[in-house]
Amino acid sequence: MFKVFIFPNSVRKNQSNNPYLLELASALDKHLNVTNYSKFNVNNNIVSLFINLFADYHIVNWPENIPNHRFGVVQYYLFKLVFIIRLFLGKKNIFILHNKAAHNRKTKKSSEALAFCIKKSHLIFTHSHEGVDFIKKNFNRTDVKYFPHPTYSNLDYKAKEKKYDIIIWGTIHPYKNVDGFIKYFNNEDFFKRYRLLVCGYCQNKELENSIVSEVIKNKNITFINERLSDEDIVNNINQSKSILFTYTEDSVLSSGSLIFSLPSEKQIIGPNVGSFKELSNDKIVSCYNSFEDIPMLIDKLNNNKENNNDLVSNYVSKYTWSNFGSFVIESFIK
Repeated sequence: MFKVFIFPNSVRKNQSNNPYLLELASALDKHLNVTNYSKFNVNNNIVSLFINLFADYHIVNWPENIPNHRFGVVQYYLFKLVFIIRLFLGKKNIFILHNKAAHNRKTKKSSEALAFCIKKSHLIFTHSHEGVDFIKKNFNRTDVKYFPHPTYSNLDYKAKEKKYDIIIWGTIHPYKNVDGFIKYFNNEDFFKRYRLLVCGYCQNKELENSIVSEVIKNKNITFINERLSDEDIVNNINQSKSILFTYTEDSVLSSGSLIFSLPSEKQIIGPNVGSFKELSNDKIVSCYNSFEDIPMLIDKLNNNKENNNDLVSNYVSKYTWSNFGSFVIESFIK
């Protein structure tokens, strides 16, 4: 049985900091030996690459973040060393492209790490057509495999009394532009009768202060600055009418938070980019080019008597983790 190592190494049975990695490991482990799924290993550490040096396949995610970690430049060069040694040994390196750039710190080394994996990987997967185009345009590779971001079907979404008209959820980073939208929300007459919930942990104190300074101006805004469990997130979404994503466009391709939200069958509004744009073409998501478009979109959604529940259900049932696992295996095991 082929051995597969998934990087970064935060994959454990019943424990993961990122559901994407755990779901991917679970899907592949049904047919392969995912080394960091079946036993304890070094958690999210470059050392784990050396421990798994001789695995048949390495599947790499988010390499653009490596240089931004503590001792990041050293970690990046060690990552490259393992990658090159594996090329020499005839082992396969697989890359899953999630973003066009690092979200928070766009350094030269971060861009270099992304470019290195795109150029040197045996095979590349992405969850966005825009990712395919990005690689073709900038790196002249045309062998990228596309599969929509697999969906999460084990979430307890249910009808509840609505406390909020709009929810913005997830860890709050500068690239998500949450503070920018709240400022717009406060200054736009359209939103005077709307209740907004912003929930997610903000580690950046300057950004937190910026958000709080706007929140205190409006009694219709609730800000929950906490790390939330999946159950808390689902409960808050259940109590909301619409889900809004306020991301800037320069780095986003696919969004795990978008896919997490899909099974709720709520109105979803997001930027006209990547997976948001593609799901808009499928009439599952509504997209804006600027915040000024959002009031019109909300009016249109509120006046639309038809729902897209069947479209969402079909999407969720078609693009499962099991199907993605089979797609990956069929693509790189000939």
